[in-house]
Amino acid sequence: FPSHDRGGMVCAFCASSIEEKFKEVKGVQKVLVDLKTRVVIVGFEGDVTMSDQEINALILDAGYTQRQIIRSEESLEALQKKYAQGFKNP
Repeated sequence: FPSHDRGGMVCAFCASSIEEKFKEVKGVQKVLVDLKTRVVIVGFEGDVTMSDQEINALILDAGYTQRQIIRSEESLEALQKKYAQGFKNP
């Protein structure tokens, strides 16, 4: 599950626009957005993944900047606890 630190994300509309961009990608299983920490966690199905370049292009297309990509084998729940305080969980 990669997590991404997003610059410029300050409101629920911001979170929704990023969620929608990731959900358009085949194989994306879950998208969690935390506005407080500006972290996005994306879960993929099976062996599906995205390159750093693909992630950066998607974020830029949504109108935001990418600060950091962290790739992890930890579970979605573990990443939520580790990186975020108030995820918007659709």
